Order: sequence, then structure tokens, then C-alpha cells
Amino acid sequence: MKCYVITNYSIDPSKLDEYSGYLKEVAKVTAKYGGRILVASQDNQNVEGSPEAITAVIEFDSKENAERWYASKEYTAIKDLRTNATKAGWLIFADEFDLSH
Repeated sequence: MKCYVITNYSIDPSKLDEYSGYLKEVAKVTAKYGGRILVASQDNQNVEGSPEAITAVIEFDSKENAERWYASKEYTAIKDLRTNATKAGWLIFADEFDLSH
């Protein structure tokens, strides 16, 4: 079953250089673990609630692959570039919804 890594966060403007280092590497590391970036946007239309500025959705073939990616030494090496630059936000693993079950 597919798994989606969904995240929503804002970046501290004083830490844009640090965050840009994350952006330079994340697509390559994600692809290595079979992830496909479906959404990565700052141009979101807020319809409900109070989301942060940046939204990303990454698709993996399974939760195990998503967990391997997140715990990998390659992602761990760059993750702090994002989290240290983040003012607020969250990240979840969400399983695909299957209506046939």
C-alpha cells in the first residue's frame, strides 16, 4: 500500500541559506529511496485552518520505504538543514486510502 509523507511548515527568513542546502539535496535522496515528490509549494490557497507557508507531499510505494528514507543516513544528514530553519510545522506518514476494503 502506498504511503504519503505530508509536511507543512514555515521557514525562518534569517535561515534561508541553511534551508537552501536542504533543497539542493532532498530530491536526490528521496528518489534514491523510491520517493516521488508530488507537491512542493509555497503558493498554496488556504481554504480552511491556519497552515504554514510550505506544503510538500511525497509518495512512496510502502510505509516501509518511507520509513527507510526518513531514517536513512543520507536523509538524516540533511534533515537538520530543514528542521533547524523551520519556525513551525509538522510531518506525517499517511497510508493510501483504499475504498475497495
